[in-house]
Amino acid sequence: MWLDDYYLIKSYKGGKPQFKNGFIYWRNKLFNMVCKLYTWDNLPFPQKEIETRLILWGRCGVQKSTKKDILLATNANLWGVTQYYDEFSNYSWVTPLENGQCEIGKDGVCINNDTLRNPIIPIIDRYAMLLTHVEITFVNCAVNGRSVKTAIAGNNKMKEDIREYQNRLYDGAPDVIVDKAFLNYEEKLSNTTPLEHLKTLYDVRQALLYSFYEDLGIKKNQQKRERLISDEVSADNSLLKLNILDMTDEREKACKEINRIFGTNISVKCNVDYDDNGVVDSKESEVKEDETKTVDDVQ
Repeated sequence: MWLDDYYLIKSYKGGKPQFKNGFIYWRNKLFNMVCKLYTWDNLPFPQKEIETRLILWGRCGVQKSTKKDILLATNANLWGVTQYYDEFSNYSWVTPLENGQCEIGKDGVCINNDTLRNPIIPIIDRYAMLLTHVEITFVNCAVNGRSVKTAIAGNNKMKEDIREYQNRLYDGAPDVIVDKAFLNYEEKLSNTTPLEHLKTLYDVRQALLYSFYEDLGIKKNQQKRERLISDEVSADNSLLKLNILDMTDEREKACKEINRIFGTNISVKCNVDYDDNGVVDSKESEVKEDETKTVDDVQ
């Protein structure tokens, strides 16, 4: 996956639950979900060059190359004193081939992920951690439920044989121990109640995914809303929209600046139905065009 190639290259090994493997999986999955929140049109470069930087660092610079008449999307190192501590007049940028400096609003545009330039990667990492812990518990419950007895070893040799047996159990291949010289070997009935928690753990996993979306401002109807009055639901929806609307406004504002400075025709659309009209933002213009054509045909 993209995130592994550029930031942490690891491969998944074995069927045993390991936090590092699970965390890498969920980090990549959630990162990929967020990368698809918006669709940019008429860009002279892949849109991931903007979205990945907004997700990881909360800002992205767009300016012309110093060598060719093309636009570049780069990391933006902000500098330049203004009246406010968190606002800057310039930024510097660098690529593997060139570097430069820009004055914001004159020969460069700094795209913000939201009003405060907050990146999304902390949210991704938090939910990747929570989801990993839940899945590890889920796998352990599933595996522990396969064995109805717990072995008690009398020496190290016996311990290793039992451990090999348990490894086979993890791989889904129950085995037997063939050493007839076992001494002081005991078995105790295991507690199989972990199997009863599998459904609960799976529901927690789903609830965490819904919470991840809602932290971004995306509404998911996973909860039973019949117990809530309509005013409570409406208020909750309005609060949830704040984040996604803030991010959308910043991207649209950046598009206007890029088009003004460089004479382009770049636009951005949100792939979420945040206004609750049944159509995602990126498709609304198409629906309006179709409706206009239908009216014209009737006339």
